[in-house]
Amino acid sequence: MPGLHISLGVFKKLFDELEGQCFELDKKIQLQLAVDNEQLPETVVDEKILGLRAAQQHRSQARQFHEKANSLQELLDLQSLHSHVTIMPAYITTLQNEIEKLLENARNEVTKANIYE
Repeated sequence: MPGLHISLGVFKKLFDELEGQCFELDKKIQLQLAVDNEQLPETVVDEKILGLRAAQQHRSQARQFHEKANSLQELLDLQSLHSHVTIMPAYITTLQNEIEKLLENARNEVTKANIYE
């Protein structure tokens, strides 16, 4: 009796793992289809593909916002490392505000991408 329960538990765990991996693979395939079918007219592409395409565009936009924010943060960090260079506080504040705006825009884009999935 205990051997049966152990076997069922192990099988259930492996099955759940397989199911999760198949789900992730399905998402990757659908996402690739959405990217590959960008040239097709929207009447040919189904609603799910359009949603995935929109989600991919929002993710791409979020990635760009993050890259810009990281670039500005690196610039700010590099300038603060040079002790002989005097940086105006207004400049630092402006850069920090811009970084916060970019990160907020990135979060909004990720939220929009999650809506389409």
